[in-house]
Amino acid sequence: GETHHQDGSCSEQPGWLVLPEKGMYTGILITGATGSAKTSAAQYPFTAQLIHLHAQDPARKMGGLIIDAKGNYADFARDQCALAGRLADYYEVSLTSGVRWNIIGRTDLNAAALGGHIADMIENVQGTSLADPFWHQEAKDLASQVIRVLRLAEGREPTMATLYRAATSYAAFEEYVKLAEKRVNTLEQGEELASIKFWLEAKAAKLDTKLRASIAAGLNGVCSLFDDPKIREVFAPDPLWENFKGFDRLIEEGQIVALRVPKSQLKTVSTIVGTMTKLNFFDAVLNRLARADHGLGEVGRGVFFVADEYDGYTTQPGDGDFFSKCREARCCAVIATQTYESFVAKLKNEHVAAQLIANLRTKIWLCAE
Repeated sequence: GETHHQDGSCSEQPGWLVLPEKGMYTGILITGATGSAKTSAAQYPFTAQLIHLHAQDPARKMGGLIIDAKGNYADFARDQCALAGRLADYYEVSLTSGVRWNIIGRTDLNAAALGGHIADMIENVQGTSLADPFWHQEAKDLASQVIRVLRLAEGREPTMATLYRAATSYAAFEEYVKLAEKRVNTLEQGEELASIKFWLEAKAAKLDTKLRASIAAGLNGVCSLFDDPKIREVFAPDPLWENFKGFDRLIEEGQIVALRVPKSQLKTVSTIVGTMTKLNFFDAVLNRLARADHGLGEVGRGVFFVADEYDGYTTQPGDGDFFSKCREARCCAVIATQTYESFVAKLKNEHVAAQLIANLRTKIWLCAE
């Protein structure tokens, strides 16, 4: 941007306010009420610069993720890729793009870690109560156990649709346990099944029926949305039809992923898909850091994460933890929201919101009250 006089008046010879490369990787927060030009005067220009940076250098051009909650940001990103000679790097994920992606297909995560991601997503959609963490913990536990039994029973990664069907009732879970018994053929699988049965008999069977149904309802409330044929086809597909490249490969190739999930059309599904996509991307970025720490090469090219209306996709403490580490992983985060209060309202705690924002070093306040 341009630098003018400190009293707000325009200079006849303004200078450039430049963020150096290292400063890019410390995070950028843009806040501004409707009509304050946070998208047109900040996010669009910044995104364009990131796409054009080193555009003709295959090793240095930046890849990244853009979450499009309105439905028009993806068009801007595609146009900028074309102007930069990078149209081949534009990779759209939407209901009409032809990409088929199981958003919880994570063979690199154990059931507990994947269950944690799903619990964070549920909390983001349904809200949280810091005074009563019981429901969050139980949702995580149930999701983890369902993931374990589905992996054994079907020999593949679960989808949101199969999670819904397995967690619908206690009887449905028992049926998947019986299917798993027929497929177990190694000692490791036998031990895994024994652990699942212990949980089923020692905990789940002893819970009050209404309490058990209430816990399952939290998981089913979000997973059932993916049993719709059109949604299932794109975000919970059969493995034979899945063609998503995976963020590890997309980042390595310098691809720019635009997730077009307009809330006006997809409602809650937009929040769910956006949250899970964000978490998957964050994991892929930090995995580069882990590989470099183990002597398996450099971190690699710079990447970026751009999200408008970001408060709709935020999860704590995971996001704050990512923003505190992404500098070393060479990730430039550019996020926008209308007000600081929107973070507080979403996270239900001013201290938690302040902790998240503290990890974003560059802040642009438009129309601040």
